[in-house]
Amino acid sequence: MGLMTSDAKLFGLDLRGLSAELSDALRKLTQLPWLHRVLPSSRVQVLEGGSAPVAARAQGDSIEWAGDDGEALDKASHTAVLLDSEQVLQRVLMLPPMAPAALRSAIELDVQTMSPFASQDTVWSYAQSPADKGRQRIDVVITSRQQVDQALRLQSARLAADAVPEVWAPSERAPVVLPGFGEGARLRSEARRRNAILTGLGLILVLGGVLAVTPTLQLRMRALDASQQFAAQTRASAAVMSQRETLVEGGQDLGRLQERLQQQINHVQVLAVLTEALPDDAAVQRVSFRGTKLTVQGLTNNASNMVALLAKTPGFQDVRLPTAVTRVPGSGKESFVLEASINPQILGLLAPKEEPQPSEEAGANADADAKEAQ
Repeated sequence: MGLMTSDAKLFGLDLRGLSAELSDALRKLTQLPWLHRVLPSSRVQVLEGGSAPVAARAQGDSIEWAGDDGEALDKASHTAVLLDSEQVLQRVLMLPPMAPAALRSAIELDVQTMSPFASQDTVWSYAQSPADKGRQRIDVVITSRQQVDQALRLQSARLAADAVPEVWAPSERAPVVLPGFGEGARLRSEARRRNAILTGLGLILVLGGVLAVTPTLQLRMRALDASQQFAAQTRASAAVMSQRETLVEGGQDLGRLQERLQQQINHVQVLAVLTEALPDDAAVQRVSFRGTKLTVQGLTNNASNMVALLAKTPGFQDVRLPTAVTRVPGSGKESFVLEASINPQILGLLAPKEEPQPSEEAGANADADAKEAQ
């Protein structure tokens, strides 16, 4: 089973009419005012009947009269023969906008219907005006090859021996170029110049785009170079960064150790202060430490008085009796369990030591010794 079909379509697009649509789009583009002035045109010497030649400016199928300017006639590089109005049938059609191929088919059907000449002898052309309010004006001209040959014979005396002139037909607005005569040379010349101009404009746009994009590309290249250099520096300094991280971790460990040392209790000093602060009638049976928390268990005559004394001693905070005080049977002693919080700033290993203050007698003796020395 074959994969190709006669339906020349690709993704819903009719490929057979694609070239015609592209040509129509290009023609509409060249009709833009700013581009129309840039594109090349040709100066044409127009011969009509027995009157003096006149100059015209032609650009494709668009024709504008330049009058009988002598300078324009001298610069004319092409020649055209204008048929007399009596030799041409003129029609004006108002048609809706349609594709170029469909438009030409509609006009050709009208020409075949209205032409009084035989089909092989009929010569026709048309000029299209921009659409207005959904309709476009079409100026159609119809003539016969006999009329064209007659006009060419009448102007043969004013034509060069090897010249192949164009044939124009008059219409209500501007002359219309009849196809199949000498217009090919002019159209090819205009096409060459138009392609050169469009190529130049394209190069200018490309260069302008390159100039506009160049700063951005330079910035991007600098950013990529900086990123590569940064990656290289990172790889080169990986060992140093590893050592730095190790040093930072060691510093953090030292900080945590320093913090723990600051919280470390001087147990010997705590026991010495506790021995000095407790009354003589107290008998301590057990002393335990849990961090900065002190627990003392023992016997005393007055547990409340002991708590008050210990609470006034510097270094002990939150002194309390967590359980009820019980009296020991057969004696006047009270059994107690005491808890307190130890302040590391006073009773810690890193607590500042108080410097001994010199007594007044020592100060007096020092003054006396200084006077005797004098």
